[in-house]
Amino acid sequence: MTDEFKATVTAASKRRRKKPAEPTLKQQLAEACAEMGGDAGYHALLDHVADKLPPIILEQESKSSTVNPKIVGITFRQIIRRDAPPPEYLVQNLIPKEGVGALSGEPKAAKSWDATYYAVCVAAGRSPFDKFAVHCPAPVFYYYAEDTEAAVKTRVLAIAAELGLDPDGDWVDRLVMQPRGRPLDVMNTAQLCVLAASVNRYSQITGQKFALLILDPLSNIHSGEEDKRDSMVKVMARLHALEQYLGLAILFIHHSGKENADTKGRKRGGQKMRGSSAIHGAVDFGLYLSHLRGDMKTEFIARVESEMKAARSAGTFDRTLKIQDSEKGNAERATFSASEPGDDTIPTDLASERALDVVKKLFDQGAPLTRDALKKKIGGSSAIFERAVVIASNEGWIAQRFHGKHSQGYEVTETGKALIRDGVPVAEVAP
Repeated sequence: MTDEFKATVTAASKRRRKKPAEPTLKQQLAEACAEMGGDAGYHALLDHVADKLPPIILEQESKSSTVNPKIVGITFRQIIRRDAPPPEYLVQNLIPKEGVGALSGEPKAAKSWDATYYAVCVAAGRSPFDKFAVHCPAPVFYYYAEDTEAAVKTRVLAIAAELGLDPDGDWVDRLVMQPRGRPLDVMNTAQLCVLAASVNRYSQITGQKFALLILDPLSNIHSGEEDKRDSMVKVMARLHALEQYLGLAILFIHHSGKENADTKGRKRGGQKMRGSSAIHGAVDFGLYLSHLRGDMKTEFIARVESEMKAARSAGTFDRTLKIQDSEKGNAERATFSASEPGDDTIPTDLASERALDVVKKLFDQGAPLTRDALKKKIGGSSAIFERAVVIASNEGWIAQRFHGKHSQGYEVTETGKALIRDGVPVAEVAP
């Protein structure tokens, strides 16, 4: 075998071993569109998104690492001459026309009810709580990662019933929803492009530009690690890229942790959100639910702390949701109301109510309690803790130490009255 022949064989062998080129993003989307029978119009939208969105993602993700050689800063005279418009609201003092925001709260805080309420109000041009103006009805796209189609329908119709909306009115065409069953990972560029193209396609159908995109919840729409800053910086960068490309407001639903030793020093609602602080650092606005009350079945009361980085927020107020069920147990009317916006301190009556609720729940788990045990359970709020101690002491619900043993304990009945529990010494005290 000659050297020339060997070289020819070797080259041919290398060509055979060479892996085929990975399909481009546009090719992936085109193939997927063809398989699903997508029409030419939708295919064209996918092409447009594949061209425009990835560069914005790259720009957002690389903001902290790239070097811009341009001179830093401009004079205030230049700022004046630019005549930048003042911030505009989609929902007055709650949701701006552009930006990425969070609606967060503890589990069972009725976060999805709240988000759906805002969605219906924007689509119908109604002012939430009759307090925060929606100046013009606009389309809303709501992606539900957890709720079924039946649950979504029930929730929307219950809200519409209270608002007096015609279920066959124009607003139903401005409300586009994706119930549970369609996976979404914003870290997958192809999936993000499909979402953006879908919003644009419905814009063509409705003849109006979408004003709000709701993603519910955040934890279900990304493959990042929520407790890792670098990971969540990329997730938030992609949401900002999507917001910039679509030119609307994005509101994602997120969980906040219950108040405990870890969140004791965190005063603001956004700082209590689960995961990396990069999430709160990246949002432009927020609606944070806390101080939950009500029976958590048909009545949900929460404190709403609103936050707006570039404009005036609504401050803080109490939101009440009352749900009226049908005979079959399905929600048929949902009534929302809100107190007048106020400051961010806990009112005495609210702290007392919360303290009483905490003490009762703790007694259900076994009484009596020492002051130290009560403080450990309640967590960081000194206002609530001190009121809890006063209530428990006045009712005889706090255990006292006598000769190494607790005094008699009590339990709480449904009417809230204290009853003596069997026996005076009920538990040994550790030395």
